[in-house]
Amino acid sequence: MRGLILAVMAALALPGQIAFTRMESPHFELYTDGSKGRAADILEHFERVRSFFLQTINPRETPGKPRVVVLNSAKTFATFVERKSTIAYYLGLPHRDLIVVGPAGKGADNQTITHEYLHLLVHQAGMRIPLWMNEGIAEVYSTLQPVGQKMRVGTPIQGHMLRLRYDWLDIRQVLKAESYGSEEHVGPFYSMSWAIAHMLLLEDDLRPKWTRFTAAMERGIPIEQALRQAYGLTPQQLEQHVQGYIRGKTVNVVEFNFKWEEWKGAPATRPATALENGLTMVDLFLSGKDVAGAARHAERLAGEFPREAGPWEALLTARMWERNKEAGAVAAREAFARGTRNADLLALGASLGGAEARAMLDRALTVDPEHFEGLMELAALQLQAGEDGAAFATLQRVRRLGAADAARYVRLFVYAAQRSGNEAAAEAAVKEFRAYAVSERDKAEGEKMAGMMGRSVTGVLVEVGCSASGQVLHVDSGGVRAIPVDAGQTLRVSGVEFDLHCGVMKRKPRVRVGLSGEGKARALEILR
Repeated sequence: MRGLILAVMAALALPGQIAFTRMESPHFELYTDGSKGRAADILEHFERVRSFFLQTINPRETPGKPRVVVLNSAKTFATFVERKSTIAYYLGLPHRDLIVVGPAGKGADNQTITHEYLHLLVHQAGMRIPLWMNEGIAEVYSTLQPVGQKMRVGTPIQGHMLRLRYDWLDIRQVLKAESYGSEEHVGPFYSMSWAIAHMLLLEDDLRPKWTRFTAAMERGIPIEQALRQAYGLTPQQLEQHVQGYIRGKTVNVVEFNFKWEEWKGAPATRPATALENGLTMVDLFLSGKDVAGAARHAERLAGEFPREAGPWEALLTARMWERNKEAGAVAAREAFARGTRNADLLALGASLGGAEARAMLDRALTVDPEHFEGLMELAALQLQAGEDGAAFATLQRVRRLGAADAARYVRLFVYAAQRSGNEAAAEAAVKEFRAYAVSERDKAEGEKMAGMMGRSVTGVLVEVGCSASGQVLHVDSGGVRAIPVDAGQTLRVSGVEFDLHCGVMKRKPRVRVGLSGEGKARALEILR
């Protein structure tokens, strides 16, 4: 039924029906359908919270300003949320960061804003952590407040404290949850997540071990193993600790030597343009999971504003959510042609292929020279073009590497290193990966990559010796090496097209020879 209602709204609700007011501060843009005073207060608090985290943890920020949408109409807000208990939400869209704030009770905005901003920071940092940890951290920091010349974090949230006296979920279900569960479980889940995070973040003996624990969770280590490694606890023992901590006489708070940086300016305020209204509605429909409605809105905006990249950026997101890569590639090309400078979308568009892929990556890496996906896609294209040394150099530019992406990066790095003749670099990368691998998945991946070391030779194919006893490849890899072809199987030849023949090579190609355990050639890749 809800899907039908959304579909009807998508068909009938024109972007201009909500007349948004646009407000902008130095680091955020905001659209509101109601009170400008409330919206200005929200913008001011976002700037305050950002200044705190910028000076305490120095987070990675994306180039574009996050978009905040404040909906004062309860009826409108309800259209875009699945749970009645939701008062705000954050969504990391491919084309922008979006925070939607609904009607709030008096004094509730600041805590809500800080909570959602924490979700934004987690997303921008590329952290892949469990749901309970994401919500728990956000709840702990949502209490951020000035106390004299300091900032206090961790003030007990009375609603959680009271709920946990009578409503306690099985901690194993909380730790492994991938969704919030039913409406009646949402409150207890948030309370449990807050309690666990509060204790692990702020309890004196456990606080120093938090970094190790979060690193283990990012690597995908099972929660039971991560708890044992970081704290020496089982889930049952953790539950007992949390119960004692929350039901004790005191809980910890932390105070930072920091004072709010008051934002002195007033937000730039004006009515939103028709395009801005329309794009905001597209974002809202995407956040409400009405992808078809969002696509229809974006297509119409693309027709009405043919020179603008924004509708095509939003349409690319919608098409990828529909898993329609062909239509996504079209949207990416159109956005690129209209000058989009969104590095995430440019890298995504390049991954879909096409003649513009290389140019998209050039622009993405001009905007953000350390963009991880952009560097990975560029290296892949360079390898496909036989530019092995360039691919190796590109991958050496990677500076931001999340634990969850380590295996994928090392695989490509090793391949590029071997193809470019940098065997030592390949071996060093595998050795380092294995040293830091803690999850069973990463350990197995490390073993697999280690098994490939020394099982290939990269060099120049000088000659193919042919005789009744078999074939021999003569490869110059700093000295000519004769490698007999494994007679037990057909030599697999791949790579650049080349006229392979017996005798001395007139045009000597660069090759990579895959070896069997006995050191015989079983695969030949023509590199260039």
